[in-house]
Amino acid sequence: MKTIARIFSLLTHPYLLPFYGSMIAVECSYIGELAFIFKIFICGGFLFFAGVLPVVFQLLYRFFTRKKEDNGSSHKIGLFFYATMLLFCSLFAARLNLPMWFQNYTAGAFVAAIITCIINYCGWRISIYMTSLGALWALMYFMHVALSGIPLGVLIVLILTTGATATARMLLDKNDLLQISAGLLCGFLCTLLLPILQLTLIAIFQ
Repeated sequence: MKTIARIFSLLTHPYLLPFYGSMIAVECSYIGELAFIFKIFICGGFLFFAGVLPVVFQLLYRFFTRKKEDNGSSHKIGLFFYATMLLFCSLFAARLNLPMWFQNYTAGAFVAAIITCIINYCGWRISIYMTSLGALWALMYFMHVALSGIPLGVLIVLILTTGATATARMLLDKNDLLQISAGLLCGFLCTLLLPILQLTLIAIFQ
């Protein structure tokens, strides 16, 4: 059972979820009308920034510090670097002038990851897996509002993925139920409330 949990954790790793989000956004919205090469460029960019670069960083960090005590520092530093890469994803989306609902997702995922970093540095290890999934749920909400609905199949897959990922993290003794719930809420609420906060600040200072 733990082997299956490890495999599923690998498939739903936070480094891959922004890439999955970009694929959903491209294939389930009018972005899909772009030429195939541009769709590959968009999704490939998210895979590069949020997936490839954090993996390379983790490997290099572990290589150069392999003889030193870790004490969880590898996880914390890797998490901070991942959050930084989410900022690059947000800038990448803005640079390509992607729809605002998608830019809100990338910016919110960055904020949620930073808050997760702070909480983890304070000693309470909430689940970055669930934080990333929470941000993905906020993307589903944005798409539902902006596009008047999302495909039912995508919604069902996301429900099953969220439940299976939460179960896998508990089976592997990585997080407890409270940490998993906190991560999911952190990702969802940060991503959902960020555009509301932005609009409020604009209205106040105009």
